[in-house]
Amino acid sequence: MSETTVRHTRLKPLASALLGGLLAATCMPTMAVLPEGIITDSFEPLPTGNANTPVALPEGWQLHGRLYLPPAGVAATGAAVLAHGCSGLWSNGVVDSIGQTHVERWGRKLASLGVITVAIDSYSGRQPDGVSNDEFQLQCSGTTWAGAVDSYTTRADDIVRAVGWLKYRFGARAANAVAVGWSQGAQSLMVATAETGRFANTSQFTAPGSDRYVPAAAAIFYPGCGQNMGFLATSSISTSYWRPHVPLRMNHAALDPFEPNCATRMNRAASEYGSTPQSTHWAQYVMFPGAEHSFDHTGNTQWPVSTCNDPTDDCAMRTADIESLAFLQQQSQ
Repeated sequence: MSETTVRHTRLKPLASALLGGLLAATCMPTMAVLPEGIITDSFEPLPTGNANTPVALPEGWQLHGRLYLPPAGVAATGAAVLAHGCSGLWSNGVVDSIGQTHVERWGRKLASLGVITVAIDSYSGRQPDGVSNDEFQLQCSGTTWAGAVDSYTTRADDIVRAVGWLKYRFGARAANAVAVGWSQGAQSLMVATAETGRFANTSQFTAPGSDRYVPAAAAIFYPGCGQNMGFLATSSISTSYWRPHVPLRMNHAALDPFEPNCATRMNRAASEYGSTPQSTHWAQYVMFPGAEHSFDHTGNTQWPVSTCNDPTDDCAMRTADIESLAFLQQQSQ
């Protein structure tokens, strides 16, 4: 594979006795040498974005992922987390193969630009015994394991832990780590980057450093934005108080039934809570006419070379990818 070097990684918690010292350390390693192939990396529970308290993890729990490294000759200058949708990370549900087309496209592109990128697999490490990979990798509505791994809690914590892992493992190169998410993973990113908790309209980042594991910027694709996400003063989406703590771009599809709720939430973030281009927490909303949910599953793993305006899934994918990358590059500086 000429464009970038791809690795698999499993992230494992350390003993809790090490937690205090490592989190208190002010000097992170500037670079870590990663072995080739499948690796098991020491990893401890890190604070969530909600509070400076450890995330409780079962003994021996591992976060499964796919790591994209810059190719030889390209300096590592940034870091990113990718959060998959409800159909899982892996192509055709084959664990430890390659990522689905849209994830693989982003992972390879980011790595080619010098961005160390980890695509987290929130499903494999939690798969019950006796359940097949392809069955558990599919957690969309109407399937046997729909929502088995909660996108509003568990998966949001996965993103925070992955950002923390990148910062611990790569030091300064991951200082402004960004994130990209799709569908359920996009919902998880909305929670992970939210200014408030899900059930109280109060900032969760008042303590110094409490946002250190929040991505510096995020780009998300076609989340749900429904009532189960929370961030509502009443049961109506029209009372949403969700807004991002960091710059966030949302790409949505006009023909997606989830779009109206998301438009309402994003518009309120801007009009009611000041998430405008002039702020440090811009909520940029882009809706693509003629496009459907999962519009960027089209095409292949090659990065698009130009945008277009036709009301098709392909044009939505090309424009959303190119513009979202530019957004992340600008907003994470």
